[in-house]
Amino acid sequence: MFIEIAKCNFDVELTIDAIRLIDRYDTFALFSGDSDFSMLLRFLKNKNKKVILFYAGHISQRLKDYADLLINAQRIKNYICDIKIIKKNPSKGVRKSDSHPRAG
Repeated sequence: MFIEIAKCNFDVELTIDAIRLIDRYDTFALFSGDSDFSMLLRFLKNKNKKVILFYAGHISQRLKDYADLLINAQRIKNYICDIKIIKKNPSKGVRKSDSHPRAG
């Protein structure tokens, strides 16, 4: 038995919105290292938009070429994330989570 999962069109939807709303922003922030976005970033640069690129692993050289600012998300995650650790109490089930801003 297989479960069919519909393909996400996030890349396409993001690109359409970036172009459709181009007059409403000066700076475009992208959280991806995927080269599929290289044509969008080239288009935005040609329209004099600033590009901030957040990445977590491999990043396409094409994307680097179009970015005004590169930010390694792994280096800043402890400053922007509130990571919660849930502890189980065997006699009472799950208890309230404890917040650890530097966990990770």
